[in-house]
Amino acid sequence: MDESADPMEESGRTVTSDEEEVEETVAEDMARFQESFVGINKRFRLINRIGEGSLPHSTNHPYQALRIIIVS
Repeated sequence: MDESADPMEESGRTVTSDEEEVEETVAEDMARFQESFVGINKRFRLINRIGEGSLPHSTNHPYQALRIIIVS
């Protein structure tokens, strides 16, 4: 796998662990989250949001993610 490639772009879609489509609003939130952390998509693949922030109007959402390990 090309390390410079975005792992999320390989499949062209975001899916949960059981291959169900992620809600569009959740996918947009995950994309914004990934844009805020340079290089995070090379280390982790976000799968889905698994909760909501505890504060009103909070943006701290827990996400389910897979750690990407590159074996050379």
